[in-house]
Amino acid sequence: MNTNLILAVAVAAAGLLCGPILQPAVIGVLPSIGWGTISVFFIIGTLAPPVTLVILAAGSHYSAMSRVWSVFFLVAVFLISAGASALLFSSGSAWTTPSSFAFIALGLGSVAILGFLKLRLLRSQARKAARDASSAEPSCPPPDEGR
Repeated sequence: MNTNLILAVAVAAAGLLCGPILQPAVIGVLPSIGWGTISVFFIIGTLAPPVTLVILAAGSHYSAMSRVWSVFFLVAVFLISAGASALLFSSGSAWTTPSSFAFIALGLGSVAILGFLKLRLLRSQARKAARDASSAEPSCPPPDEGR
């Protein structure tokens, strides 16, 4: 099996177990936030991965970029699963406040931008491969030697 898939499942299980424990801690640490602030958490989640990856690319740390990509994905999976379990266990109680959705907003923002970046990367690689294949073909057909 793929190592990344096994890690993602393990991190999701850890998030499901930790969600109800982390929820009271987040509510105690964060000031009371409104529903509009959840969009700020989503924006922070979408900005953090590309900014970090661009900084690493500027320094030509390409092996670190692949590791950071995996770490961002695993953290996003943890945040989504922790937020989902916190909401599940706290539904209908006083813990269900806008801050209950902070985990999910951060995680969904990161997953959304990582998916977008992955699609852009695959598209640029396909374009490059198509360009290389078209430049490798001869422009004129070879002369027919049998006649």
